[in-house]
Amino acid sequence: MAATHHTGRQQGGHQIERNHRHLIDDDHIMGQRVQFIPAETAARAGTQEGMQYVCAAIADPGDVALIPDPCYPVFRASTLLAGATPHYYPLTEDHDFLPHVADIPDDVADRAKYMIVSLPANPVGSVGTPKIYSEIIAFAKAHDIVVIHDNAYSDVVFDGPR
Repeated sequence: MAATHHTGRQQGGHQIERNHRHLIDDDHIMGQRVQFIPAETAARAGTQEGMQYVCAAIADPGDVALIPDPCYPVFRASTLLAGATPHYYPLTEDHDFLPHVADIPDDVADRAKYMIVSLPANPVGSVGTPKIYSEIIAFAKAHDIVVIHDNAYSDVVFDGPR
């Protein structure tokens, strides 16, 4: 029954944008205060649709993209559709299944146009920390990389509200 009241997936992009404009006008996304330019913001029906647009807008054929391994298959597919070459960074138990940017070679990072980050990570369940986000941001700035953060599970709470 809830799906019949949902204002997103069954409607086209323009209707989605009208229905979610209040999120942009209030400068809040998923309960977090953010700074952005509303004219440069577009709501999409989900990661599958949005990821294709973003990857195509950022990458040119032959560019490198940094993608987590394992990852949501759309990350790889959208990168390949954009003509970019995926370089996978592993999410391993040694690093609590979190991105470890120190392991990404500088020559690869220097050629990368974007890095996809998905935290909490599906399918491994790792949750980002302020330290991890700081490392990712510093890495991205040092190598002039756009960070695409798919935070589809950001409202999942494991140990109570924060």
